[in-house]
Amino acid sequence: DIKRFLKTVVMSATYQQSSRVTPELLKKDPGNYLLAVRLDAGWKKANVEPAADASDPEFARRASLDLIGRIPTVSEGRKFLADRRDGRRARLIEKLLDSPRFNTHQMAVWRALLLPGSS
Repeated sequence: DIKRFLKTVVMSATYQQSSRVTPELLKKDPGNYLLAVRLDAGWKKANVEPAADASDPEFARRASLDLIGRIPTVSEGRKFLADRRDGRRARLIEKLLDSPRFNTHQMAVWRALLLPGSS
């Protein structure tokens, strides 16, 4: 199902890597191709190191925007950062996937993709 697929994507190492691009990485990969698809063979060939994992605030912001279409509220952000138990990112994803905003946002995303100009 779509929720299981999206959870797999959001919990992947590629999704969780930092989106910060250093001048060195930009010089080696101006189209951001290697960072976007994380092809290990390509990285080795280009002598590029993978980006570090995204910080918790960066991950929460990215996941919230992608899954429910908005950034976390201050309260939601503080609650997420205060949770020090293992698996907090997975719990955040489950919470976002179960949110009513998930269905609304996904409907809008797919409508825009499948019916351009209908919004």
